[in-house]
Amino acid sequence: MNYGLILIRWLHFTTVLFLFGALLFQYYGGDKSKFRDLYRALPAFPVRFRSSLVAASILAFFSATAWLALEAGEMGNGPMDSLSPKAIWDVLTGTTFGHIWQIHLAASLALVVVVTTRAPERRHLDVVFCLTAIILASQAWVGHAVVERGIDGILHLINQTVHLFAAGTWLGGLIAVAFALRQIDKDENGRCPTPSLQMLLRFSSLCSTAVILIILSGLVDCWFLVGNVHFLINTRYGQVLIVKLVLFSVMIGIGAFNRFVLLPRLTSVSHRQESLSILCLVVTVEQVLSVLVLVVVSVLGILSPAVIGP
Repeated sequence: MNYGLILIRWLHFTTVLFLFGALLFQYYGGDKSKFRDLYRALPAFPVRFRSSLVAASILAFFSATAWLALEAGEMGNGPMDSLSPKAIWDVLTGTTFGHIWQIHLAASLALVVVVTTRAPERRHLDVVFCLTAIILASQAWVGHAVVERGIDGILHLINQTVHLFAAGTWLGGLIAVAFALRQIDKDENGRCPTPSLQMLLRFSSLCSTAVILIILSGLVDCWFLVGNVHFLINTRYGQVLIVKLVLFSVMIGIGAFNRFVLLPRLTSVSHRQESLSILCLVVTVEQVLSVLVLVVVSVLGILSPAVIGP
């Protein structure tokens, strides 16, 4: 098992999902939303957002480049081909992965140029978000979804793209919302301002939709790649997938606790401070679990699908 490739895949997935989720946050809770006054009332957030955006875009580009090099080693004659310009060029120009990765790298480089040369003003956020969406969606075209051909292949690619966008909305948005949550201005009584509560409710509602899409697209993905319970239990791919499903189920439980227990308690003056503190802690736990989920996803990406695996 290529642990270097797993690490790079995890780093790239995490970075791109964060970019997508953080930029999407701007449309429902940030500078491009009706909550922009609240957003501007959090002076640390815009500064942190810009610096994080620049760092994440640079990291996404270099991790994408490293991913290409490691794939050259996997497709070539061994790890040393990861350092061979010819082997890397052959993969980039002579394989399906390479053709898609040309678009991926071009969008990643354009993203770096835009975010490092221009402040993330409202009129530029649309461009940055579109580039990030291209980077995220293109990962569906280099995964297991390309195994099928014809109409099945097209449907699987669409399904995988929906799965990635939904995951970016939830997992990527957690980081932005967690930081905003900790920066929300509270008065001396620990009161959570009403606009802040509305923003959190909007994120929770959006995540509910994202979770439904993740579940539905995940079931379709299982149908394509696992086939039946036998393959799920008796293949390495299926066994690793079970680990992902367990972690995902725990995250759903935590999300439900946030939505139906903690958020309603924020409306009560006597419970606001305590509930806000608990919510910050629980969201941190969600972030940790999301990191573990992405590790498992990175492992799944280098295993053969259960329906064709050993």
